[in-house]
Formats: sequence, C-alpha cells, structure tokens
Amino acid sequence: MLQCIPMVVCDCAFEWRFPAWEPRAWILYEMAEYVLGHREYMATEDNGPFLFHVQEMVLFGVHHVLDKHGYQCTNASDMDLVTGRLELLVIIAKIFPDDVATRQDLLDSLNKPANGSVSNMLLGVEISKTEGTVRYQGQIHRFTPTFNFTSGIAVAFQDDEKQQEDGTERAPSCKKERPDE
Repeated sequence: MLQCIPMVVCDCAFEWRFPAWEPRAWILYEMAEYVLGHREYMATEDNGPFLFHVQEMVLFGVHHVLDKHGYQCTNASDMDLVTGRLELLVIIAKIFPDDVATRQDLLDSLNKPANGSVSNMLLGVEISKTEGTVRYQGQIHRFTPTFNFTSGIAVAFQDDEKQQEDGTERAPSCKKERPDE
C-alpha cells in the first residue's frame, strides 16, 4: 500500500492544518510533493517549517535535513521509502528546475506501483526505482531504492499470477516482512 501513496499525495491541496510541529517524515514528503510538484503553493503558519526544510533539502541534500532536524516515521520501516521519494523529488527538481510539467509527467509514470523504472527518450532520462538511479545527460544520480520486488504489492501480483497458472486459490498471508526485522 505504501507504494501507492505518491499517487494520492502528488495532486493534493492542503486544506487542513498540521498539529504542533514535529519532525514527521511523511509530512515532509507530502510538502515536498506539493512544493516541488507545483508552480505555486500556499504557505501557512503551520507548514512553514516544512516548506523551509524542503528548500533546505534542495540546497543541502535530503540526508542533511533528515539528520539535522531528526525526521522519522512512526513505523521505522517506512523511512527508506520516504527517504528515497524525497531524494528522487530533489534530483528531478534539480534536473528540471523550471519545468514542473516535465517533473510531474515523470513522477506520474513512476507512481504506478508496478512500474520499477521509467524511460523517456525524448528527454533523455531513465529512472529506476529498483536500482535507485536517475540517468540524465551522461550522469548517474543516486537515491535510496523505492521499489522492492519482495514488497506486499509485488508478492500479491506474483500470487495472482501463480493462482491463474495452476488454478488453485491461496489464502492471503497475514505475515508482514519488514526489512528492519
């Protein structure tokens, strides 16, 4: 399910107010999608620290901001996904600084849960969520990989394919594998 979050977040407009500021990585990610995926955004009293940290990530890097401000996720296993998505947003924003439409097109293609990579020959860019790479103009930019073939989504697709092949039905697995266990 976590693989689907980018599709939900990328086009949201923020109508609510955040609680007292805490270094919540998911909220930073939501704000980064909002700020780096739109030409204009609304600054409010409660989102100010997050907006500043998004700008700081573009200037100094994602890990600098996460470490400096102590960002974390309630579920520690979410942190790699959030970190990778933040790194990817920053890389794409740096490659296409004045072209929000191109950034959004690339992210829309990547946000499909089953897409492990996207290639746009016209732009000359290749992005692999599995490898954690963006290839552009002979350079390789690296981010924390965000696509895992052993994730629940990939396993569900594999189970469905297996059931179709052998005609058997399997009960869904309740065991959740976490990379931090």
